[in-house]
Amino acid sequence: GKTTPQKRVNGINKMALYCYNDLLASGVAPEQARMVLPQSMYTSYYVTGSLAAWARAYKQRIDAHAQVEIQDLAKQWDEVIKPLFPESWKVLTS
Repeated sequence: GKTTPQKRVNGINKMALYCYNDLLASGVAPEQARMVLPQSMYTSYYVTGSLAAWARAYKQRIDAHAQVEIQDLAKQWDEVIKPLFPESWKVLTS
């Protein structure tokens, strides 16, 4: 039968993941191996920053004019940071 677009995308993603894991097994650093992953695949990363910098980024990205996906990310930052630093976060983001 006919291959659907979704099946083709899934096939490409599987091939990319196989290639990524093969690069890792060959000793390529994860930061470099990720180059073969399509943008539609999730990756994990760690970031650091001051509370003031996170608040500034949050305020820019939670704005109604920001792209919806980045607003969603800002909401997730809020969910993580607010319980850790409730008073400071309230002041920095108001």
